[in-house]
Amino acid sequence: MLTLLHTHTRARNATLDLMKGITILLMIYAHVSDIEFVNRIVFSFHMPLFFLLAGYLSKDNCEAKEILPFIAKSGKRLLIPYVVTMLLICLWIWRFEIIKLRFDLTLHPLLNLLWGSGDVYNSGYGRLYVGPLWFLMAIFVTRVVFYMIGCVADKCAGREVWRTILILLLSAILSVAAIVLYPYVEPLPWNVLPGIAALSFYAIGWGMKNRKVQNIPIWMRVMLVVALGVVLMLNLRIDLRSCEYGIIPLNILGACGGTLLVYYICKGIEWLANKCRAISSVRDFLIWCGGGSLAILCMHSLDLMGGVSTYFAGFLG
Repeated sequence: MLTLLHTHTRARNATLDLMKGITILLMIYAHVSDIEFVNRIVFSFHMPLFFLLAGYLSKDNCEAKEILPFIAKSGKRLLIPYVVTMLLICLWIWRFEIIKLRFDLTLHPLLNLLWGSGDVYNSGYGRLYVGPLWFLMAIFVTRVVFYMIGCVADKCAGREVWRTILILLLSAILSVAAIVLYPYVEPLPWNVLPGIAALSFYAIGWGMKNRKVQNIPIWMRVMLVVALGVVLMLNLRIDLRSCEYGIIPLNILGACGGTLLVYYICKGIEWLANKCRAISSVRDFLIWCGGGSLAILCMHSLDLMGGVSTYFAGFLG
C-alpha cells in the first residue's frame, strides 16, 4: 500500500514525500476546519499513514547490542525537535513576564513538556497536553518497542518466515493490549500506550518492505477501500493519541485503505505532472512539504498551542 522501490539507498523516495506532504497539509486543515465530513475522512487515516510509512522506512536488522545507539539516534531525530518546540511554546507563553523581567513564571508549560501527553491529563497542576507534538513522543516509543520485538524475534526464530510471523504477531498482541488497557489507566507520560498501540500500523508498513502495490491482490485492495467506506458510513472514530480505534480490525483496515487511496492520488499527480507544468509545480511543492513534514508539524504545534497566528491577527487589526 506504499510506494515500493527495490532500493535501500539514502535517496529520498519522491512518492513517499508526496504522500506525507498531502497528509500533513490535510492534518492542518482538519485541525482548523469545521466541516465534519471532511474531518472524518482525514482523521480516518492521516496519523496511521505516518506510522505505516515510518515502518516501511524502518531498519530491518535488529541487534541487541545496537539498541542503545538506535535509541540515541531515534531520540536525536524525534525528541530534540519535540523539546525545542515545547521550549519555544514556553517562551511564547512567558513572553510578557520575560519582557517585564518578572520571573514568577508559571511552571505549567514546563510540566507539559515533561509529561508529553497527547491526551488531556487533569493533574494537580492543571490540564497537561502537548497538542500535535504527541506524535513525536509516540513514534519514538513505537520505534524503540518494535526494535526490541525484532531483537526477540532474531533470538527465537531461525528462519526468516518465522521471524516475520513472530514480529507481526507480537506487534499485534501488544497493540491490542495497549488499546484495551488505555481506558482503564490514567494517561501515562510520553504517550507510551498510544505508541505501543500504533505498533499494528508500524508493523504493517515494515511488512510491506520490498513489495509493490501492484503485487497486492486486487481483492485485498478492494477490501481495504471498502473497509474505509464502512468506517466512514458508521462514523467509527479512530484517534491514535487517545487509543480510540472503534472496531479495531475494521478501523485498521480502513486506515490502510485510506493510505492506499493517498498512494493512488499521488501516482495520479505524478502522471499529470509529466503532462502539465502547473501540476508539476504543485507536485514539487507537496514533495517539499513532505520532506519537511516534521518541521511543519512543529510549527503547526507552536501556532496551535501558543496561539501565535491568533495573536498577530489581533495585533494587525
